[in-house]
Amino acid sequence: MKKDQTALQKYLQQIPCPTIESWFKRTEVNYELLTGILQVCEPVATEEWVGKLLVSLSKADNFEMTLMFIEDSEKALVSKIVDKLPAALKAPVKSKYGL
Repeated sequence: MKKDQTALQKYLQQIPCPTIESWFKRTEVNYELLTGILQVCEPVATEEWVGKLLVSLSKADNFEMTLMFIEDSEKALVSKIVDKLPAALKAPVKSKYGL
């Protein structure tokens, strides 16, 4: 599945947000995982589930610390995603990702 971006998108879309939040409640979303998720989500960022997924990930333990380590290219990717998100999800994602 790692090489099939469409399959990864479908997989992520099937995971309920409360499940994501519970997975990362006591553990952090590391840099590599966040970067991979952002890359998979960017092409389909117009879909509502992407914004909800990003907000759920931001509830992870020490998420702010992970954001401190992302590079300018990842920040630009988050901005691209936010620009494509449905209007109702732009503000929550912006606030959680420090944009």
